[in-house]
Amino acid sequence: MNDQIRAFENTVVTLCRVLLCLVMRMNQVPFIDREDAGAKLGQVINDKSPESPYIWAIPAGGVPVGKKVSRILKAPFDLAVVRKLQIPFNPEAGFGATAPDGQIMLNRKLTSTLGLGREQISNVAKKTQREIKRREELFRRNRPYPDLQGHIAIVVDDGFASGYTVLAAVRFLRKLSPKAIWAAAPVASASAVVLLQDKVDQLQIIHVSHEAYFAVASFYENWWDLSDEEVLDYLRDGLFNTT
Repeated sequence: MNDQIRAFENTVVTLCRVLLCLVMRMNQVPFIDREDAGAKLGQVINDKSPESPYIWAIPAGGVPVGKKVSRILKAPFDLAVVRKLQIPFNPEAGFGATAPDGQIMLNRKLTSTLGLGREQISNVAKKTQREIKRREELFRRNRPYPDLQGHIAIVVDDGFASGYTVLAAVRFLRKLSPKAIWAAAPVASASAVVLLQDKVDQLQIIHVSHEAYFAVASFYENWWDLSDEEVLDYLRDGLFNTT
């Protein structure tokens, strides 16, 4: 019975996402694709004239956006390999996020609502850490993270839904001693803005959504989940030390 309920819930979520995407398209979608969004976000950030910026993209979707931003700012570009903790019965959504150092950021209100126990959370966190380690090796070749003294670390993603994934990146990068941390995305939910606004030195968002249901994909005309090979293509194109 529980499996049937969860299958129904997943179907409803998928239908809501499709309907929202259709509505957004009817009302003119803000961004053609991630590169278009990155170009627009890069200009917004460039207008703020950050001193010694260092761009940190969250893979996978944040990579094309961050790469475009780094080119506009002529800034070094790297990856903050953080990842959301997927809800077991709805992997499209998350109840928090974790970072390469194992630190976990939990949406405690949501975990309580979902009735997720300590063991369930631990199992998801362990699985997510394995994926982070795989990505660290594949995308960053296990490079040590650099000292960011004197730099403004700018965390970039293709959108902030709950905000917990970027918050995990911010907390992780603070350990590298940047002089400031910014968070930037083409679009964010209003709740993510509330979560992040006092956790970073600057928050740069082009479009803030106040809709009850939020899906990053609905703000893009062309959207797909990037494959590992697509991410690697961006990384081969001069990812590290671009200054």
